[in-house]
Amino acid sequence: MDTRHIAFFLPALYDGGAERVTVNLLKGMLEKDVQLDLVLASADGPYLSQVPKEVRLVNLAAGRVVKAIQPLSRYLQQNRPSALVSHLAHANVIAVAAKELARTKTRLVLVEHNTLSASKSQLMRAKLVPPLMKWFYPRADEIVGVSQAVARDLECQLGFDQGKVREIYNPVVNHQLIAKSKMSVSHPWFRKDAPPVFLAVGRLSPQKDFLTLIQGFARLRKKMIARLVILGEGESRGELEATINRLGIAADVSMPGFVENPYAYMSKANALVLSSRWEGLPTV
Repeated sequence: MDTRHIAFFLPALYDGGAERVTVNLLKGMLEKDVQLDLVLASADGPYLSQVPKEVRLVNLAAGRVVKAIQPLSRYLQQNRPSALVSHLAHANVIAVAAKELARTKTRLVLVEHNTLSASKSQLMRAKLVPPLMKWFYPRADEIVGVSQAVARDLECQLGFDQGKVREIYNPVVNHQLIAKSKMSVSHPWFRKDAPPVFLAVGRLSPQKDFLTLIQGFARLRKKMIARLVILGEGESRGELEATINRLGIAADVSMPGFVENPYAYMSKANALVLSSRWEGLPTV
């Protein structure tokens, strides 16, 4: 077994924080003498174009991550990486099941990105997954939380002893980020003589609570000239656009979708707004 062969597992590469963090980590690890695989239940998402060519991309073609147990197990049996690093709770459960089925000596590391106590009270999937986490997670070799709060919360929610979950913070800032922040932005609202621009970045999902942000901006707009830009894509787009139209602020709110370089927008906005209901460790 190659002691320098490390694999990362995700459902896909959609525009989320865990996905971006994984791509950043892969880029950083290329500086080490390691063989890297990125294993995806489905090779979809805007971050695919950012995966370094030196990283082997493995598409399990399973569609939904719940169908990836057998394909991932076969991958482990055939490739036998020294370690498999899995991200996101529902994928982590699948990774444990796949490793048990494969019966390989691959070390399994599970990474938790969200505060479980907050997420499980808000999302239906998060209400179903924790019981499985309590049974599957102890079978991993290591469990990692992306912040101290995430680690302690996970221990509390799943009944683990304190110290069972290690905290390792997300890799976010590097020299590439600084360079990207200095690039130009084509959006006309970011001219120097334009009204103030408030910027939000994230997946258009209930967790990010852009609905409250839009409602708050509508109240602000009655008092001053300003504009709101929300970068990201997701299942809440229809609801958000309907709210924007209902509040009569469509001329002052822009949602361009996913952009590969949000840092250029961040450096030029008048303010960056984080409206999330909960975060494990914000990476905007």
